Amino acid sequence: MREILNQIKDLILASKKIVVTTHINPDGDALGSLIALTLGLKKLGGERKIEALCTASISDTFHFLPS
Repeated sequence: MREILNQIKDLILASKKIVVTTHINPDGDALGSLIALTLGLKKLGGERKIEALCTASISDTFHFLPS
């Protein structure tokens, strides 16, 4: 398991562009996960470009969330 996680980490660190997305008609959990993963990847630093992508309309209920 640790080897797989290290491979994933190496791929992330070697990437120049990363797109994070969620499922169709996302609920609050999906949006929270999308934002958390995007912010976590940005905290790694480096020159990579990280984009969060959600093509669905987001309910007004979730407009308080960042990004």
